[in-house]
Amino acid sequence: HNVISGNGENGVVIEHTGTRVNVVAENRIGTDHSGTLALGNSSNGIAIRLGASQNIVHDNTVSGNVRAGLAIIGGGTDGNVADANLIGVDGEGRAAIPNQTGVLIQGDGVAGPRSNRIGSDGDGCEDAEEVNVVSGNRGDGIWVTGVGTTDNVIAGNIVGLDSTQSLGIGNRGYGIRLDDGARSNRVGLDDIPEAGDAYEANIVAANGDPSSTNSAGIFVAGLQTKDNVIAGNRVGTNRHSAAGFGNFGDGIRLSGGTSGNAIIAGATLDPDFFAGNVIAGQGSQRPDFAGDAFHGIRISGNGTDHNRVTGNRIGTDAGGTRGVPNLGAGVWIGDGASNNQVGMSLEGPDDEAEGNGIAFNGQSGVRVTSSSSKQNVIRGNAIHDNGKLGIDLVGGNEDAYGVTRNDSDDSDDGPNTLQNYPVVYHVAQSDSKWHYEGQFFGPATLDVYSNDARDPSGHGEGAAWQQEVAVAGGASGAFEFDSPHELPFVALTASHASSGTSEFGTQITLSIDLDADTDNTGAIEGTQQEEDDELTAPGMIVMLNRDDDNANGRYDYLESGALVDAFGNI
Repeated sequence: HNVISGNGENGVVIEHTGTRVNVVAENRIGTDHSGTLALGNSSNGIAIRLGASQNIVHDNTVSGNVRAGLAIIGGGTDGNVADANLIGVDGEGRAAIPNQTGVLIQGDGVAGPRSNRIGSDGDGCEDAEEVNVVSGNRGDGIWVTGVGTTDNVIAGNIVGLDSTQSLGIGNRGYGIRLDDGARSNRVGLDDIPEAGDAYEANIVAANGDPSSTNSAGIFVAGLQTKDNVIAGNRVGTNRHSAAGFGNFGDGIRLSGGTSGNAIIAGATLDPDFFAGNVIAGQGSQRPDFAGDAFHGIRISGNGTDHNRVTGNRIGTDAGGTRGVPNLGAGVWIGDGASNNQVGMSLEGPDDEAEGNGIAFNGQSGVRVTSSSSKQNVIRGNAIHDNGKLGIDLVGGNEDAYGVTRNDSDDSDDGPNTLQNYPVVYHVAQSDSKWHYEGQFFGPATLDVYSNDARDPSGHGEGAAWQQEVAVAGGASGAFEFDSPHELPFVALTASHASSGTSEFGTQITLSIDLDADTDNTGAIEGTQQEEDDELTAPGMIVMLNRDDDNANGRYDYLESGALVDAFGNI
C-alpha cells in the first residue's frame, strides 16, 4: 500500500479538463500503514475536480481526513467511479476512523458533477466486490449537492454499518443526503433487470446522532432538488432485514420544497430479491421515545409536492410478513406537503406493484397532519397491524382512537380537508355475488379493502385492496357495488382530486354460518335470516351471539339468543 497521510492539503488531487482514466487503488489515505490509526490529511483524502473525468478510485482505505474522504467537485467532473473502498472506517471496515464527510459530490455554483458512480453497477460481474463501506464519519455518509449535480448514481454501498453488516458504526449526520438543487440522481436500483441488481441496493442504517431525532437515513431537501429516484434500498436494517439498526431519525425524509422524487421499486432478475425499498426499524435503539419521530418516511414542508411512494415495504422485513417496526408512523405527511402519492395510481398496467406494504409500525400506517397539507392520495396499499389508525387525518372531531368523525356536509377543514369516509350500511348475498350498499356524498373514487381481523377502533385498516368504485354523488349519496368474493372485515376509503384520501370508514364484519341442513339457503350471519327478512345497522353489519355450534341465524335462535354487533355490544 501507498500511505498518503498527514499532508497539509488534500492527499490525492486529480484535476482539470482532459485529466481522465487515472486509477487510484489500494492505498491508505489518512491512516497509518496498518489502516487502524488516523493520520489525516488536512483537507480531503482524494479530490477530483475542475473537469477531471472517467477516473477510478478502487479498493482504498480513505479515513481520518479533516474534510471529505472523497470529494468530486465542479462542472465537467463527470463519469468518475468509486468502488470497493472503505471510507470512514479502518482497513477491515469494522471500526470508525472518521472523515468529516464520507463522499461529497458538489456543484461549484455554476455547474455540477454528472454521471459519477459511487458503488456497484449491478451488471453481474464482481458486483459484491464493488461495494463501498461509508460509515463512521462525523457528518454525512454521502452528500450530493448543488445545482447541476445530476445523473449521479449511489448504489450498492453500506452506509452506517460495518463491512459484515452486523455492527452499527453510523455516520453522525445523514446517511445519504441530496440537497441544494441536486437533480435526477439515483440512489439504489435502476429500472433495467440485470444479474447483480441485489448489489445495487444501499444499506443505510444506524446513521444520525443518538442523542437527537433530527436526522434521517436518506435526506432529500430544497426547492430545486427534484426528480431523484430512491429504489430498492434497505433503510434502517441490513440486507437480511435484521432489527436493531434503525437510523436515529426518519428512514427517508423529503422536505424543504423538494418535488417530483420517487421512492419506488427498481427492477431485478432475481426472484428472491424484493426490489422495493425496505424501510424498517427506525428508532429501534430508542424504544422509550414517545414523541413525533422515527417515521419510516416523512414528507414535510410547503412545496414538498408531487412525490411518489410506491412498491415499498414499510415496517416489515423484505418478505412483508415479519414486523420490523418503525417507532413512529409508516408514512408521515405534514407541514404543508401536498399532492403526494402513496400507493397505486390506478392508471396503468403496473398498479398492483405500486401498492406499499405498511404494517407493524408503532403509530399510524399513514398520518397526515396540518391543515395546509392537501390532496395527498393514499390508495391500494396493504395497511395493517399498525399501532394506531391505518390512515389518520389529524384534527376535527376525533374519538378516543383518533378517528375523525364525518360531518354532515364535509365542510370541516384540516389535512386532506378532513375528507369524509364512506359508510356501508347493508350487505347481502345474491347468487354467487355479494352486494354492498352505502352512502357517500361524492363525487369520489372509493377503494374497497378487506382484513383478516377487526381493528379495535371500529374503523378498518386495509390489509388487501380489492377494487375501486366510482361514485357520482347525488342528493341521497347512495352507492352500491358487487364483489365476487366474501370479504371479511371490509373497510372503504374515499379519494377526491381536490382533497385527497379519507381515513378508513367503519369496518363491516361479514361472516357465514350455514347449518348442515342444506335447505337453509342464504342463512348468513348479520345480513339475512330465513326467507327475505334482513338485519342491518348503520355503518356495520350485526352478528348473532352464538350459544352453541348449531346457531345459524334462524328465527328460532333469535327467540332465545342475543343480537350483538361486531364488537360484542347488545
